[in-house]
Amino acid sequence: MHKTIRVVLILLFACGNSKAQSTPLTMTALNGQLGLAGRAADAPQVPGAGQGPFGGQEPAPFGSGEQPLLRFAGDNGPQNVLMFDLNDSTGYDDHVYGTNQNTYADFFTDVGARLSFFAVRKRLDVSLDYVPSFFIYRRNSSADYWNQTLGFDATLDLSRRFQLRVRDSGTEYSYGSFGLGQQLVPGLGPPGGAILYSINPETRTVSNASRLDLLFTKSERTVIDVFGADNTLTYRAHFSDWQGATGGLTYSYRVTRRGAFSATYVYTNTLFQGTPSATSLESTQGGSRFATQSLFLSYAYQISKTTSVSFYGGPERTHVGETLVLSLPLSTAGVIQVFIPFHRFEWDWSAGGGVTTTTHKTAISLTASRAVSNGGGLLTAVNSDFASLGFARRLPHSWQWSSSLNYGLSQALIFGSLPSGSFNTEIGQVSLGRKLGEHLSLSFDYQHQRQRQGGGYSLGFADLDRDRASVRFDWGVKKIPLGHHRL
Repeated sequence: MHKTIRVVLILLFACGNSKAQSTPLTMTALNGQLGLAGRAADAPQVPGAGQGPFGGQEPAPFGSGEQPLLRFAGDNGPQNVLMFDLNDSTGYDDHVYGTNQNTYADFFTDVGARLSFFAVRKRLDVSLDYVPSFFIYRRNSSADYWNQTLGFDATLDLSRRFQLRVRDSGTEYSYGSFGLGQQLVPGLGPPGGAILYSINPETRTVSNASRLDLLFTKSERTVIDVFGADNTLTYRAHFSDWQGATGGLTYSYRVTRRGAFSATYVYTNTLFQGTPSATSLESTQGGSRFATQSLFLSYAYQISKTTSVSFYGGPERTHVGETLVLSLPLSTAGVIQVFIPFHRFEWDWSAGGGVTTTTHKTAISLTASRAVSNGGGLLTAVNSDFASLGFARRLPHSWQWSSSLNYGLSQALIFGSLPSGSFNTEIGQVSLGRKLGEHLSLSFDYQHQRQRQGGGYSLGFADLDRDRASVRFDWGVKKIPLGHHRL
């Protein structure tokens, strides 16, 4: 992730002095590509449907890799601006090390900053959201840690019909999923990013997803997208590190003014290094690998000015390959290792959908999905089921309420030496906040995490119950305009 940040900063400052665009925005403009149009910088960051592939307001068909952000209707997102903010949170964590085996509670302080850059130029649009922070505990100094998260998106008009888009989404954090902050730039989702919904306690995690898209606008109705992606997930503990490469093709067609159809083919090749410590007599040599071919058909429709729906589905064919190492004890107190090559093909299916409703005072999002993915370090290849409900509401006296409830179920594909098992993960969070002035805002935040293992798996430390509550202040230190454009 450190190399990615250096490359992003070079591109950011290289385009900072470009001539401002004076013509109306096209489908390549920042808001159309990021789903930020009509969303204020302080709007709730709840997952939901975003812009369509043609720059309209309809939800995007599955396949773009986008994880859009839900926003209130009528709000304006950040445009042509460089912003620098500072933030500070003080709160209480009842499980500092993120595990039920070592239940240490403590008060903490989270000090961080944010650098956000949004530029719309004649041929190049760039956005960046970088959030570093440092957690400091009052008594458990060994649990202090550094967090950082990055969202980057750049779109270059190569010609009237061809566009090149580069995206990167990365995080580095410790002990679960707290303290990452809310991103202004959407992250990357399937295909092009993994479905990750398991919590690895007592470890430091680094994840990064990069994606390159070449888009060809054939007509006002048709867009063809050829893409490739690279994904990594690394732990500083005895979990399964993960590295995957993805390639695919998406054909998008606007059926009506309100509806769009897409067909996406994806090939993903994934390698796991390391084996969860639950295995005793069996392990793998050279890691475990699986390759998945998928075909998704998707349709998105704008029901009304406030409500939209999208859904997708299709078959998946997975090839699993590894070399098993079976350790057999001998009567003479010795151990002999037997190497057994193992291959298996498996057919499955994927499906998902979502519905969003956005008005000037209320925002609601409901999404659900199922696909073959990775188990986030605790398991390797899994069938991953995920559901998320988000709700935000503007209240009297400038207060704003936002909440989300997320559920994930990862069930291991049964093959080879890897232990069969599953993990249920639930994360709920609520936030109540308001602006205290032009540059200062206040919020009260609470989050609950719960994770349970099943299917005979024996990682006791993976069972988790965790609560955290905090008071947060955000100070907008600097906001530098970078030029203007006409909508």
